[in-house]
Amino acid sequence: MPIRPISQESFAVGEIGPYLSARVTQPVYTRSAKTLENWIVLPQGPIERRRGFKRILELSGVSADAVRASKFSFNANEEYTLLFSPLQVQIVRNETLRATVVTPYSASDVFDLRLVQSGDNLIIVHPNYSPRQLVRNGSDTDWSLATLTFLNVAWNRFNLTSLCTPSATSGAITLTLDNAPGWRAGHASNVRVRINSGVAEITGFTNQASGGTALASAGTASNAYDSNNGTVTNAGTNGWVGYGFATAQTVRLVGVQSNSTQVSTIVFETANNASFTGAVNRGTIEASLVAGTLVWLDVTSPSADTHFRFRVTSGQALDVQEVRLSFGLVANATVITNLTNTTQSNNWQEWGWSPARGFPRSVTFYQNRLIFGGVRDAPATIFGSKTGDFFNFDNSATNADNAFAFTLNTDQVHIIRDIKSKRNLNIFTSDGELELSGSDTALTPTSVKVAPQSTYGISDIPVLEVDDQLHFVTRNFKEVRSFVYQLGSDKYVADNKTILAHHLFKDGKEPFGMAFLRSYKETQSNLLIVSREDGEICVLTTDSQREVVAWSRWTTDGLFRDVIAVNVNINNKLKQALFAVVQRTVNGVNKVFLEMLTEEDAWLDCWHAGTSGTPQTTWSGITSLANSNVMVVADGHVAGTYAVNGSGQFTLPNPASSVIAGREYKSTLGLQFLRVVKDGQALNRVMRLVKTSVTLQDTLSLKIGGQAVPFRGFGNQLLDDPLITYTGTKERKLLGVGKDLTVTLTVEEPLPCTINSVTTEVKIGN
Repeated sequence: MPIRPISQESFAVGEIGPYLSARVTQPVYTRSAKTLENWIVLPQGPIERRRGFKRILELSGVSADAVRASKFSFNANEEYTLLFSPLQVQIVRNETLRATVVTPYSASDVFDLRLVQSGDNLIIVHPNYSPRQLVRNGSDTDWSLATLTFLNVAWNRFNLTSLCTPSATSGAITLTLDNAPGWRAGHASNVRVRINSGVAEITGFTNQASGGTALASAGTASNAYDSNNGTVTNAGTNGWVGYGFATAQTVRLVGVQSNSTQVSTIVFETANNASFTGAVNRGTIEASLVAGTLVWLDVTSPSADTHFRFRVTSGQALDVQEVRLSFGLVANATVITNLTNTTQSNNWQEWGWSPARGFPRSVTFYQNRLIFGGVRDAPATIFGSKTGDFFNFDNSATNADNAFAFTLNTDQVHIIRDIKSKRNLNIFTSDGELELSGSDTALTPTSVKVAPQSTYGISDIPVLEVDDQLHFVTRNFKEVRSFVYQLGSDKYVADNKTILAHHLFKDGKEPFGMAFLRSYKETQSNLLIVSREDGEICVLTTDSQREVVAWSRWTTDGLFRDVIAVNVNINNKLKQALFAVVQRTVNGVNKVFLEMLTEEDAWLDCWHAGTSGTPQTTWSGITSLANSNVMVVADGHVAGTYAVNGSGQFTLPNPASSVIAGREYKSTLGLQFLRVVKDGQALNRVMRLVKTSVTLQDTLSLKIGGQAVPFRGFGNQLLDDPLITYTGTKERKLLGVGKDLTVTLTVEEPLPCTINSVTTEVKIGN
């Protein structure tokens, strides 16, 4: 039985999927692993145990699933981590919370935000909110958020089926549409319409509650629909307010003037009889009612019925000053610029974004223009500002430097989800990736060219820009692709970065967020960080010039959520650091932390550090992990596990000058099945393990096949001195017989390990 060595000198392909488990004669097999958990693949080929995440701050009162991490760069030396959570954004510089600013964004909104920066202003867009800007007001503790004011909003034609007729050319007028779908409640928010060379501003809608009567049978109201808003109708708690038409009508808009300010859930019903027998629920609406103000609401799924009613749910009372019903075809307006005539027109436009039509989904700067991409009712339209005048979107003229609105002419409706400025304007949609440019060089209102590039479509995760590549998660959440221009084909290609590691992203393990960490520590590793729904992180070591594309996975005692890479200043040295939002269970309670991947010699997560000029046994300041157990490294030695009391203190049996305390994690390297190759073919024979030799660098802990490797020798080193890292080769004899043999290497102590190569000797049977 001859002894054969099977060597692996590189891990530069990283963890690969099981579809490649039989490709034993291919280089991809001999440079990969079945499992790479809590390692970093170095571009040179070795793997290094990942360092720990340092606890920065606790995010109280929020869910980890509702925190979006972003970056604000005031300059290269002063960058901020922005943590958007429900109704606020927390602003962190280096390792300190600097400010908290109130926002309107709910938990369901934060992951649809798109951001672009200009100087000390950050423009924020969301399809349900008017664009806003976050401003750093002269210091890192003084910030404000305000709605953007536009010199002019773009014009766009949304309603392509209705003709519009103005009642007059000046003053107070009506704008009447000839058919459905009609006006929407959001139009009453002073939305402007351009028609017959003039402009009018919508102020409300015609009340068409006539030819019928208020219905006491619908609830407790009897005067809800009179014209006297001084008459308050108390519908009571969960009481109905109703009205009956003489003939069946289609009501599309309801105006409610409440006697109090409240956020209410309103349910609508219709029927064809006064007793509301067989009433049809037309849906519910979240309404922000303002005392003494007429608030218009869209009625969901309207149909022609004679009787109509609504009530406030959730046990709230409703005191009504006035209610109006509208069929949605007649809007009241005030003329801003006189019209030339009152002719019925099919060439009328309205503001390109508004509460009625939605707001921009994406934003960037391109060729000295501010570019918005897609609104709810025009998801495939690009809006560009006037050149050099970022808040002027008046596209009524076609001069070369004027603003423009351009709708993608594609074979299906593309929802623009992100836009990025590179060689030209890259547009990422639900159904494909496109490039938008001018017919010559400059993009103008009359010079627009769209060229489809690929047809994968992107998810709702923002596109991540990395040097000359744009990384995106496909709409099926199964692939990470890099969008890069190829000179030979004169187009962009979307290269699949997960084809070898196909198992990483699947149902239950979809990507959650992305970040890019450049030149981590002294390893010169460039890492694409992708957090997953299941709480793990997938890490891609990438070096396109050297064809390094290697995935590994990071786990923790908790759930990793969103991630972001930001420059930090540590000990007067500027470095890029990875921040992660992490959920951890502490004493049975879920807590949310902002943690930072350290470059320090710490191999614990959520770790806290302490030093003392005089050695001591009692250490404090770990309140975030109070009433739980922590692993402690004291003066460079693994001290063991200790309980933290309710005050955040723990006590060591022996005094120490420095401690690091936190949560443990395990690093696992699972090698591919051991195969002996002869003449280009794998020998499918029974083998017996003999021993495994591992070439190590700066290592203090390792198990080979479950057997611990000793690293402290007997020499001049004192037993209480810090351990000296080992560089060289360690080996262990192993047991095992079979055709499908593998070796697993682990590190379980909070100590370093770097593996350069692994050689396993086997005996081959006949």
